[in-house]
Amino acid sequence: MQTSKTRFIQRCGMVAVVAAALAVGVGSLVWAGLIPGGGPQKSDCYVEANVLGVDVPSPDVTSNRIVRCIDGDPCDTDGACGNGSCTLSVSICIDQKDPNLSQCSPPASLKKLKVNSKLLGAVPASRSGSACGTFVGVTVPLKKNGKKPGMVALSANATAEKGTNPARDRDKYVLECLPRTAPCVGATTTTTTTTLPGPTGAALPTVTVGPNGNYRFDPETITVHVGDTVRWRWDSSGHNVVSGSGGTADDKFCSPNNQNCGSAPLSGSGTTYEHTFNNAGTFPYFCSVHQSFGMMGMVVVQP
Repeated sequence: MQTSKTRFIQRCGMVAVVAAALAVGVGSLVWAGLIPGGGPQKSDCYVEANVLGVDVPSPDVTSNRIVRCIDGDPCDTDGACGNGSCTLSVSICIDQKDPNLSQCSPPASLKKLKVNSKLLGAVPASRSGSACGTFVGVTVPLKKNGKKPGMVALSANATAEKGTNPARDRDKYVLECLPRTAPCVGATTTTTTTTLPGPTGAALPTVTVGPNGNYRFDPETITVHVGDTVRWRWDSSGHNVVSGSGGTADDKFCSPNNQNCGSAPLSGSGTTYEHTFNNAGTFPYFCSVHQSFGMMGMVVVQP
């Protein structure tokens, strides 16, 4: 499992870059590691899925459509280990030049794109060009009180622009959650608080990131004064703090160090990030992976 975690950490930066870029309408991105869905080889790149924390090819994906995730592994983005379910973050990508599908030539655009209702928020805004949508969470409960695997089947059907041969790509993705047999590595059942050295270390106004594994900031709005420093503390893994709104970074601040906000990496439970506000105003921010779930916050800075 360590190898899977290492791959996840390496990929997080790339995933955040792409998610942020797509939020501002950037297409023409070349993806690797997409899940075709099991349709005909010559059209299987018309619509594909990307699952956060899952590499392709890898033992986690079989038959080009079955994705297996163990409860509490990095692919389980609910931030909880051993809770009897997996939440897989899925994005839908269209018209990709997939290096794993050498026989498939993507069309310039799609005439139609129909997906399972659970994936409606994951489709790209336009059917033209190579594009990917926002990651959405799909929860897969385990069965038999957490002792047996659970699965969810999701369909995605694409029809290419007129004159394309073949014309259609009919796919089905199967997300499977497996029970955990090994101890949860690094899991905690209590809140982790990091106090920084210095006289103001324990007095900083603090926002909890992903409390109890939920996709939100607590509090969602915090009011401070000019010169105050706000601390964000991660209660669950797989989130970031990015200043801006609508999924678009404005580069005013971001975890972990206010640099490259459009590609801010995801951080784990127990992480802390701080930013000092030297100007009055209202400063919205979001988690680039979970903003579609409403994971957004606001810092109101008064004189």
